[in-house]
Amino acid sequence: MAKKGAIGQCCGSEIMVMEQRSMRLERECDSLFFMLRNLLQSTHVDEILRRKHEEDLENERIMLANRQISDYEARQIDALRAVAQNESMKAAMRFHRKADRLKMTFSTETYRRGVRSARNEDVRRVLK
Repeated sequence: MAKKGAIGQCCGSEIMVMEQRSMRLERECDSLFFMLRNLLQSTHVDEILRRKHEEDLENERIMLANRQISDYEARQIDALRAVAQNESMKAAMRFHRKADRLKMTFSTETYRRGVRSARNEDVRRVLK
């Protein structure tokens, strides 16, 4: 029995050593995991920043190749476009009003001519 107690004590101390070792390995794994995660995040951020920088350089090349208009010029162009659109709408309204007046005039004249011709025919019948 003494042997069993000694073996139990020996195994008990090994179990404690193994538990300590496993806890230490878990901490190391956790720290390695966090280091890897931080590294991946920083590489991802670096990649995003690199792409953004490349896009900015490409945009600068395009802007140098094709002169871009300023905000002030863009507002002026928009204002001129709005004025031109307003003027064309006014011209279209004038055209439609004129066409409506002509249509009314022609329809009134046609009506008057029809009445006159009908009267003239009545007068001719009476005179015959």
